[in-house]
Amino acid sequence: MAQRAESSFVGLLRRNPAISIALDDPFLVLLVKGIGVGSLLLVIALLLPLSAGALVPVLYLYGAIPFALLMVHIFRRQRIEGLGSGNISVSNAFRTGGLAAGGLAVAGEVSKSLLPLFLSWYWFGFDVAVSAGLLFCCILGEYVSPFLLGRGGFAGTIMIWSFAILAPIPMLLAISCMLLVLLLTKDTFLMIMTAFWTLPLLLLLLQAGLPLVLLALGYAILFSLRISRERNDFTYGR
Repeated sequence: MAQRAESSFVGLLRRNPAISIALDDPFLVLLVKGIGVGSLLLVIALLLPLSAGALVPVLYLYGAIPFALLMVHIFRRQRIEGLGSGNISVSNAFRTGGLAAGGLAVAGEVSKSLLPLFLSWYWFGFDVAVSAGLLFCCILGEYVSPFLLGRGGFAGTIMIWSFAILAPIPMLLAISCMLLVLLLTKDTFLMIMTAFWTLPLLLLLLQAGLPLVLLALGYAILFSLRISRERNDFTYGR
């Protein structure tokens, strides 16, 4: 069975003995996550138009559906956390569940980007701020899923598809930077961190709009809080 490695951020927090003890209390950790996510969702709902704000909890719950976990369970009758890298991710679903499980997991994750964008287009004229807010709700659901007691995945598929639609040029440039870093360093952890941290900077430089910059920056922060070299699916698969 795979051992779930802690993120680099959690490892840093554990240097403080008091915080380390608190992190070992699952109820307290869940409470803190719940307060944090609830606060963010409330802020998003208040910033969006009233009708869009009503979609916030719906899209959070939709984003929380663990498609990778469900598909691997259906095809292998096992929990994905105990297989491969231990991550609830589409790459681990492919690796441990096979082509069908991985493909269906990808389809489910892609729908988490397409559904908010469709709702934004259908009801709000594809407003960029609404699109960014609704997408971040799905991302929060992926990261802190009530169906998994506060655990979750990385939402990389949601981000890639969302920005491929909303800002394809900055997304392509971020991928180019990522590949360049991989070529120069052969470091897959640094590669993936480069992709998600250069994206908000590129969006800012190319004047893609504050909502998209904040969406990319918010995701980069969430990703950095969860990822570690040990939890990097690219490293595990090598």
